[in-house]
Amino acid sequence: MEDLMKRVERLEAIAAIEKLQGKYYRCLDCKLWDEMAEVFAPKIHTTFSDGRVVFDHYDGEDGLRGFYEANMNDSAQISQHNGHTPEIDVAEDCMSAHAKWYLHDYLVILGTNWNVRGTAIYDIDYAKIDGEWKITAIGYKRIYEETWSRGIKEMKYFVTENMFGKGPHKGAVTIQGDKELKK
Repeated sequence: MEDLMKRVERLEAIAAIEKLQGKYYRCLDCKLWDEMAEVFAPKIHTTFSDGRVVFDHYDGEDGLRGFYEANMNDSAQISQHNGHTPEIDVAEDCMSAHAKWYLHDYLVILGTNWNVRGTAIYDIDYAKIDGEWKITAIGYKRIYEETWSRGIKEMKYFVTENMFGKGPHKGAVTIQGDKELKK
């Protein structure tokens, strides 16, 4: 019976983590910054854009909340983040977990009339804090990212990330509106 109870506890943890991650994506795309702050632990480590954007937020949820609000405000861009096919490993004591999530994201940058689309693998750590699951570390590595201009006269199209190293774009990044790829 004890084994069965442990298995149920682990399944409940997985369900709670999936719900938490869904809330993260929904709040990110709907720009619900106050609600989004609820998914993070007081101390959180982030590693975005293949390690090019790394932060340790020791001022709690508001630090990361401020980062998202400053970089993804509602007047700057429209986003769609779909996380799916999670691989969630819950620790034996059911107090922490690690997961990999497949990400497909699509952004419309309104100010510059550019689009960004790509996929990545999120690496996320979770902890159960005061009875609730929270994200303690979050980051991703790109499989690919591509950008293109939405302008009719100036149709530009770049593959700006490519984890497989084929072609000239491995690790290349464009600044929105630039004509050349930057290494």
